Amino acid sequence: MATFDRLSSVAPELAAALRGANDEAARRTAFAYARRAVESSRLDSWVRAMLAGLESGAPPSSLEIDRLSKLVDSLDEVAWDINERSDGAGGETYLRAFSDARAAAAVLAAAALDARGDVVEVAYEAWAAGVSLEDLVELQPR
Repeated sequence: MATFDRLSSVAPELAAALRGANDEAARRTAFAYARRAVESSRLDSWVRAMLAGLESGAPPSSLEIDRLSKLVDSLDEVAWDINERSDGAGGETYLRAFSDARAAAAVLAAAALDARGDVVEVAYEAWAAGVSLEDLVELQPR
């Protein structure tokens, strides 16, 4: 039975390659994808610090996960409010808010324990945040 995820709808070969990565490669790749998404975001420094901690092997506390989850929800609300108020024509303002929400979601997915499954989700969120598929392929484990 094939596994389907959101990334498979835009990059099925990449999703399959990521699912086949060993745990360490999946973890490194998830962090690289999250970092790339965060680089072009307007996320607060604490999110960047949390990602740096993850990359150095420091597990996030439940308070950090909760705070990040609330940030993702809040940024999603802001993006959808902009979109609704502008009748779908929010343009750059909507895209910026949406991209920030997806970058935060990429960090949240990278913080999850099951790295192999989550690297696919991190890749999708990074793509939704504006990271190109070409960059995702370039960063994938070899």
